[in-house]
Amino acid sequence: MQLAALAAALLTATLKVAATTPSAATAAAEAANDPCKAILFLDTLTANIEGQISSAINKAQQLTEEFQQLQAATAAAASGHQQLGYGILLAIANEAKYAALNSITQHQKTLQKAANAAANLPATINVIHNRNADQKITVTATGTGTTVAGKAADAARNCQYGAVAISATQQMCNFDEMSTGALARSQITTEGLTKIPYPAEGFLTTTTLAATAYVKGSAHTTATGQAGAYCGSDSTAFGAGPEIQATVALGLFIDQKQTLAAIAPTALTEQGGEDCITEKPNSNAQTEAKSRILAAICVATRVKLQDPKSALQTTKTDLKVGGKYQHITAAAMKGYGLLGLSATKLDEEAARKFIDTVFGAGDKAIAENFVEKLSSNNIKYAGTAKSETKNAKQISESKETSIALAFFISQTNKPTTATEEKQVVDPKHGEKCKGKPQCECKEENGCEFKDGECQDKVITTAEETNGRPTNTTGSNSFVINKAPLLLAFLFLDLVFKRMFATFYEIDRNLLFR
Repeated sequence: MQLAALAAALLTATLKVAATTPSAATAAAEAANDPCKAILFLDTLTANIEGQISSAINKAQQLTEEFQQLQAATAAAASGHQQLGYGILLAIANEAKYAALNSITQHQKTLQKAANAAANLPATINVIHNRNADQKITVTATGTGTTVAGKAADAARNCQYGAVAISATQQMCNFDEMSTGALARSQITTEGLTKIPYPAEGFLTTTTLAATAYVKGSAHTTATGQAGAYCGSDSTAFGAGPEIQATVALGLFIDQKQTLAAIAPTALTEQGGEDCITEKPNSNAQTEAKSRILAAICVATRVKLQDPKSALQTTKTDLKVGGKYQHITAAAMKGYGLLGLSATKLDEEAARKFIDTVFGAGDKAIAENFVEKLSSNNIKYAGTAKSETKNAKQISESKETSIALAFFISQTNKPTTATEEKQVVDPKHGEKCKGKPQCECKEENGCEFKDGECQDKVITTAEETNGRPTNTTGSNSFVINKAPLLLAFLFLDLVFKRMFATFYEIDRNLLFR
């Protein structure tokens, strides 16, 4: 009983620790407690988000190229097991390609918005951080007066500073030294991120200065129209010390004071909840900007871009019952007539035999008999200007997949009524002309005098492969006129009709022995 209670207590403690231990990304945000560290964190987070987008685009491009390789291989393959195998891989490649593209379409805008938000904040922090450094401030007196309207109505004399120059400086951040431990760049990602470093409002909105006013002698006797470090009666300069050189002077010193750079880890969710912070467009400028940045980054942490498996990595296990692509196997078997069109269950043994028959024996059959041949088996086709011989991978890389497809689909769908010219005897006359003298050998009787004797007239005609005479010109016209129609059905014919049609001559009895 005591052991059970102890185990329960340990489990509760473990779960509590797991629930309260921040992710590596959140721990990095908590460690980014000064302007330079906050800039490091946010710049790295920006790169991570943009990297997710570029990686997904690169993966989609890779899957598209593999799809094109399999298109060319399927179209060029001999009818039978080879073409069916490539057709199944083509269907898988199509599924992977569209999964990647749809994921990008769905999430790219969200991720880019977060990347922009994460990039804008460190840029703002950097400007304020530099402005908040020790600055060189130069003040120049431009004249004197008496009262200051609305401010000092009873003043005897004032000194006017028409220009206060602040020279910009730049504080250098050593990011390489900072990017270790909790702030290692590899740990700054959107995965598990619940906070980001965000500066206090005062740091973003306030510049702190210190001013000291001074007077020497009887201020009311200070000359007017002076220009220099102060308003003086007979000088506007400082000497050693520095000492005021004028007999009578009014002046002001201005010094910069650093505003407290309070950087704090700020939650991406509403207080006490799991919902992302929402944008607050009707608030003051700082609150609105902060809510917009936090909301954009929070939504991005919920995004999971798909990373589909390459069709070229498909194994026979993937195609069997319970495998990732058993639905592709079921579709292929239905198309071939091995499974009823309305069937909802795939027989494990039948599927295994079908897969073994199509791809071959052995666990590595798909890789060895199909995938490896994409870059080794040459395909001959008519390119844009000449005959080409390339493997499927080279065809895809040279951007000629469409040309190869047009060639192979049209070649496969050539009319089966190919014609040839034949010489035949007019059946109306038989051999009635043989032996007649030249004077009686007349064309209207189906005869002609040739090689010194009367012969039956020979008629040149075109005959279809089915034996029926036809007009050669008419047949050629048919081929020309139908070609655009064949090309219009290029992809449908390839992916659907030719993939699973009954001309795949698998011995069905072999599958079910």
